[in-house]
Amino acid sequence: MGFHSYRTSRSSPQDLYERLWNLHDRHPLPYWLNVAARRVLQFLRRLRILFLSQRKPYRRGRKGRERPVDRFEISSVDPGSPHSDEGPEREKAQRRFSQVHEVNQELRNDQGAWIAQPQAIYHGDGISIEEIGLRVTGYLAAYRATGDSKYLQAAQQGCDYLRSERIYADGHIRLQGHLVIDITYAFAGAALLSLYEHTGDDQLLETACLVGDRLVDYHISGSVNHAVTPVQLLAPLYQHTGNVRYRKEVRRRLFRTAVPMQMPYGGWLGHESWIWYHAMITKSLILGYVSLPFDIKHQSEKDRLAQAITAALNRFVEDYRRNGSFRFRPEPPLCETIDDEDHFSASLFKDGQFQQVETSPDDGYGHWNGYVLDALVTAYEYLDASELVPIIDRFGSAVASSRKVSRLEFDTLGAGRYLEYVDRIRNRYMYHGPEDERPRTQDDRREGDAVARASQTLTKT
Repeated sequence: MGFHSYRTSRSSPQDLYERLWNLHDRHPLPYWLNVAARRVLQFLRRLRILFLSQRKPYRRGRKGRERPVDRFEISSVDPGSPHSDEGPEREKAQRRFSQVHEVNQELRNDQGAWIAQPQAIYHGDGISIEEIGLRVTGYLAAYRATGDSKYLQAAQQGCDYLRSERIYADGHIRLQGHLVIDITYAFAGAALLSLYEHTGDDQLLETACLVGDRLVDYHISGSVNHAVTPVQLLAPLYQHTGNVRYRKEVRRRLFRTAVPMQMPYGGWLGHESWIWYHAMITKSLILGYVSLPFDIKHQSEKDRLAQAITAALNRFVEDYRRNGSFRFRPEPPLCETIDDEDHFSASLFKDGQFQQVETSPDDGYGHWNGYVLDALVTAYEYLDASELVPIIDRFGSAVASSRKVSRLEFDTLGAGRYLEYVDRIRNRYMYHGPEDERPRTQDDRREGDAVARASQTLTKT
């Protein structure tokens, strides 16, 4: 829990509350006492959310009003230039991913994994699952966009390493580096499942299911982003297998944490409001929404999720800046302050060497780029949220112009997802008839009718 030390650096009632959660996470009680203790803590958190949501600073957010839950607020966003025949920034997106791939190759080891990046903001001890899983997702996105086999090969090597070196036969994972269990398992399983969608290898699906089963057995964390990130694995697992157990776990995690704890301004309290945690939660909400069946039984839940997603996306719009970046965090009291001496380290890879540079938490282009792009592109893909196109265009273009690598796993994820988005946008805007239609990929087919139905529900007024 050392990477969360900032949460316990101040003396306050909130500090005591977070200490209780951290203590309980590290030292769980016997099963039934553990369940009782977590429910008490969750109940106390809900009461606190209910109380704070009635206070103006927490209710109104930075711009002084609640975020709408029935429509996107994009009137203040400059739509930018129309898309050209080559798509938005296609060459720039390809060049950025090529740069990231070059750096990844410098860090690849003989086992098919990637060693820790020098001078990164965080790399812990050993190779973290996060470093593998997010890279695999980014490489598969680039492969879908370009068809370049070397990107598929890199993803396969990463998954082979996970299966042979880090995942045991019962689905448990040997942890190194980042020790947050729920996030670690979610990223590993999601990487395997994504590769399965391309190769059809049933062993990948079987291993992903084993990892998902371990997540179902794991308790729900007191941190919202920790609690709901497993949905990014469990929701597609339910869609692939039809196992009701996964669907129930998706509902349990979303409706015990993210939905009831969302504030009227569209975000969540404390460190959960930091832009990358907000992105992780938003993506989980979207995937959970799409995975729930479109029937009368689940209609009320889907309506609540649609409202939560809309408010969360409107928070992105609120914190979007004219230079194409996002505000790193809301202002207090919605979020903790960061000491003046705090900064985010990054590296500049040049002439085969890493050179350390520093970036401000508020310059908008830190290691959270990958999470934010992934969440926004997910909203565009699954919900047909074309209103977000101007934001994705400008933010993605700004990120693609940088040569900084804050953390390569995030940079790989963001560069790959932006390249995939550029390819998708180009085909959407430049389609001229059946002769121009590209072969439909597995990723295209998985959207199906669910996308249209989700979009209709989400955007209705």
